Amino acid sequence: MKELSDEQLAVEMPKAFPALFPRHWMHSWGGGSALKGVFWCGKCDVKYDNADDMLAAGGFSGCPVPSDDPIVIDWNVAMMVFRAIDKHWAKKALVKIFVASKSNVGFGWWLMYIATPADYLRAALLAKGA
Repeated sequence: MKELSDEQLAVEMPKAFPALFPRHWMHSWGGGSALKGVFWCGKCDVKYDNADDMLAAGGFSGCPVPSDDPIVIDWNVAMMVFRAIDKHWAKKALVKIFVASKSNVGFGWWLMYIATPADYLRAALLAKGA
């Protein structure tokens, strides 16, 4: 796995775990005119001539193009993602990151006091194989 910066990690997480970040997969109906009844998504260029067709097709959800808005990397997001993956592979990925950090403390100490939420998210990506 190539090393991602925190900024790149914040953009890549919704793409790797779409079910956990549904807001990033919503249509952006910013274009068009509601008065004229034309709706088009600014991300995927899908177009509907009236609101009924747009709502029947799923409304805001289901855009095939993810948003490039970064997520906030904090402990809540890290634990949400970490709980969604296989625990065995998640722990193995954390151990790999711990070994790569060349820390001079034990694994338990590193987990409690040194590891950051970004380390947990990197482990989730590593465990998923993304």
